[in-house]
Amino acid sequence: MFDQPEALEAWKYLIDKKTIHQASPAEVQIKTISGDYPQPFAAGKIGIWPSGRVNSTGYANRYIENRFS
Repeated sequence: MFDQPEALEAWKYLIDKKTIHQASPAEVQIKTISGDYPQPFAAGKIGIWPSGRVNSTGYANRYIENRFS
């Protein structure tokens, strides 16, 4: 779908979410926000952590363990 006309609009939307609307932490903030965990989601600091993995729904379970209901 990268060669579709809508792709540019989609990329702009995603980039603006982070840079303009600050809906995600900046790269330099991630380690501080994460603390002892590998990423902010596992630390319970943000609601979603996008990844490059397909079917990665349970990937963070080993870090989250039973800390959240």
